[in-house]
Amino acid sequence: MDHYDMLPSIFEEATIGVIVVDKEGIIVKSNPYSEQLFGYPKNSFEGMPLKALLPHRIRDKHKNYQRDYLKNPRPRLMGAQRELYGLKKDGTQFPLKISLSHTVINGKTYALGFVTDDSLEKRILNELIESQRSLSEAQKMAHIGNFEIDLIKHEEIWSEELFRIFGIPQSEGPISYGQYHHMIHEDDRDTIADIHKKMIREKSGINLGYRIISKNGSIKFLYGKRDVKLDKNGHVTKIFGTIQDITETKRIEEALEQKIHEVKSAERKLLQLNEELEAKVEQRTLELEETINRLLKTNKTLEEREIQLEQALNKEKELNELKSRFVSMASHEFRTPLSTILSSASLISRYTETGQQKNRLKHTDRIKSSVNNLTSILNEFLSLSKIEEGKEKSNPVPIQLQEFCQSILGEIKGIKKQGQTLDFQITSDIGEINSDPRILKNIILNLLSNAIKYSSEEGVIHWHITKESNQVSFEIKDNGIGIPESEQKHLFSRFFRASNAESIKGTGLGLHIVKRYVELLKGHIHFESELGEGTIFKVLIPNTTN
Repeated sequence: MDHYDMLPSIFEEATIGVIVVDKEGIIVKSNPYSEQLFGYPKNSFEGMPLKALLPHRIRDKHKNYQRDYLKNPRPRLMGAQRELYGLKKDGTQFPLKISLSHTVINGKTYALGFVTDDSLEKRILNELIESQRSLSEAQKMAHIGNFEIDLIKHEEIWSEELFRIFGIPQSEGPISYGQYHHMIHEDDRDTIADIHKKMIREKSGINLGYRIISKNGSIKFLYGKRDVKLDKNGHVTKIFGTIQDITETKRIEEALEQKIHEVKSAERKLLQLNEELEAKVEQRTLELEETINRLLKTNKTLEEREIQLEQALNKEKELNELKSRFVSMASHEFRTPLSTILSSASLISRYTETGQQKNRLKHTDRIKSSVNNLTSILNEFLSLSKIEEGKEKSNPVPIQLQEFCQSILGEIKGIKKQGQTLDFQITSDIGEINSDPRILKNIILNLLSNAIKYSSEEGVIHWHITKESNQVSFEIKDNGIGIPESEQKHLFSRFFRASNAESIKGTGLGLHIVKRYVELLKGHIHFESELGEGTIFKVLIPNTTN
């Protein structure tokens, strides 16, 4: 076939609009894609004035553009400095790109326009701009900035928030490493320099906290996360990371430490007052025994003393109540178990006799429970952090499901409430599945522990495993407190606690992590709940043994 014979077919099948216009602005030829682009039927462009495809506001200007172009025709991109729009048959406008060229046929010059729809590119660009704006706002709210140092090009890139943290106008650009090193607090400079060298030497990232002296002389506390990028030869080419201003957090921590010190001091004073009061009461009792025969004569004096004693006792109760309210207000998820550990450790030190082993064990168990609670909370935060940073990956391996479930049943036995029953059922047609045993175990343990925690004693928790098409269903049902219908839409949100569960310990992270874990396994999670009746969670995991 002659190559020229292929040209009509290429013209007709091209996925870019091609429009040929004479010097009068009349369309003399077009391909089907151009007509489709403007919403016209096939073969309807020929003989149509080109201005019919342009918005009214630019038709007059375009006539001049066309005349000037035909005077000196050359290939170029039209509208390089402005946005171009086309007018569809239905009257809607859309952004487009036009590349111009020309041809001479039989002594006549014709303009060629190659047209593409720019709508998608515009939308992507706008979304990118909006995403960048949202990121900048988020960094501003969290006081977190990010940076990148190119060790090859000797260039630095700072986010807008990083300039605010260091108190440097953005117009001045990123400061040099020497200027940055000078801003570090003199007590931290050598440490930071050593860490920087170690990071490049060992080719690994690091987290660090340090202080800087801002331009106005104030001290700021910063927390940084840094990592390195290597080239194909294993050489460090870039250092990048985030820096967070934690000055306010540090001030709050210092204030809390001061409050804790004051509370402990108040406790010591109360204990001292209590001992003094007991001594006074004992002394008064002896005096009363000695002066019993003079009771009638001194009745008025005794009543006054009783009133004073009652006032002192009421004063002590009032101080204790004030202390309790303050501790309750100042406590949070970490403070409560730490206080338990502190008090139990203190009490254990008093039980020095052999016969007091029972009391020591009691407080040892309280310490273990509090440590386990703290460990659980920290594990949830660490799991969420790994998921958010993309460090949590699924590593599927063959799992013998019956053995796997029996292991979980053994672990869950120790946390069941007295009288609770666990109904476990698995269909016989499920033998082996291919999944990540650690992630799957965390999902099941979390849901089972929730069912136990929010169910009453003597309650029954059902755990049924069935096969559904090419998926395995794990269904966990309880008869607990349920979830208010108006709050169910927030159930998988971070830190969400239902209003009827505020008195029950928890961080509000468990179900959020479960959902993220299920997504890592390419599964799905659904639930149904009725207030006061209980909740059913259903997890569907792909069965990929084949």
